[in-house]
Amino acid sequence: MRENWKTISLAKCIKQNYIPTKIPRKRFQESGAFPIVSQEKKLVNGYWSDESAVIRVEFPLVVFGDHTRVLKYIDFDFVVGADGTKLLQPKHFLNAKYFYYFLMAHPLDNLGYARHYRLLKELTIKFPESLSLQHRIVSILDDLFAGITKMVANTEKNLANARELFESKLNEVFMKKEDKWVKDRLEELTTKIGSGATPKGGSKSYKDHGISLIRSLNVYDRSFRPQKLAFIDNKQAGKLSNVIVKENDVLFNITGASIARCCVVPKEILPARVNQHVSILRPRDDRLSSTFLCYLMTSKPYKDIFLGIGDDGGSTRQAITKKQLQELNIAIPKDIDEQDSITVKLNQLQSKTQRLERIYKRKLELLSELKQSILHKAFTGELAANSKHCKREVTK
Repeated sequence: MRENWKTISLAKCIKQNYIPTKIPRKRFQESGAFPIVSQEKKLVNGYWSDESAVIRVEFPLVVFGDHTRVLKYIDFDFVVGADGTKLLQPKHFLNAKYFYYFLMAHPLDNLGYARHYRLLKELTIKFPESLSLQHRIVSILDDLFAGITKMVANTEKNLANARELFESKLNEVFMKKEDKWVKDRLEELTTKIGSGATPKGGSKSYKDHGISLIRSLNVYDRSFRPQKLAFIDNKQAGKLSNVIVKENDVLFNITGASIARCCVVPKEILPARVNQHVSILRPRDDRLSSTFLCYLMTSKPYKDIFLGIGDDGGSTRQAITKKQLQELNIAIPKDIDEQDSITVKLNQLQSKTQRLERIYKRKLELLSELKQSILHKAFTGELAANSKHCKREVTK
């Protein structure tokens, strides 16, 4: 710590703010004269029209999300969103944005949806007594973070473009070729369509190891996520003998928020069973490729059918029945070799896309680490002396 820096508890650095009223989320408006600031990630979370609820911001302050740990620097008039929105108004000896950056530099442990202000109150704020030095540090951080923000935006755009490239090609395959392919009911193209059940006792009956019990939280589009994979013993599995998962089975979520997510089961998690939220689709070897079926089921033309888009005013279905799956008409190349050829090309494109995604995600991680490194330097007194070096790091 440099000379002429002080250390004071957070409680002694802030003063109380009068809040005329807090607006519950269900009452947020889509438009209005005044922005609502709540604890969600976005800076503005809704709008309000009644001027009596407005906080007039004469001096900037920090909004803290008690549940979310989100921090926001606010220098405009606003209305407070209810539940978990804390206003932190720094006292006259502390630059508000310096205070905001200091809090960003000291992220709190995640307690889930519990309140986090009790952790925030334990912080001690370190700052130079000179307001002009505080302002200089803020100015340097603003400059550096503007560059990082631009780089993050470009990287996120590249990441989105990589994903869109694959989705566009996938959709093109299943939109343009349908008229040249043969159509048949899914029931005629599979040897099994069926879902399972949760063992008696629910999650409390799960084991630390044993036979895998696949749930909807494991099934994503073209991807199986083994995190939180449940296990059951032989006795429990015996009661689910009608939903034994076999190699190359296609897994399809049939209920809830994850409805219509689809992937091919990875053989390394076998032996396995499925619960009532996941259906097994087992293609006939001589008529339908498993990977081709997975690509088909996750393409937009078919995903729209599964979600019910356009069928009932745009609302998403909450369940897909076995009968609906059996009666689903799909268009496929009659020749398995043609299916395999299409699958190989899509696999190659997906592999390239995933490689790009890994690169862009790693770059985002590095930018986040760089931001924290800069913040650390700022509050150990190193930033002002090394700002040129930091700028070179940002522009690399």
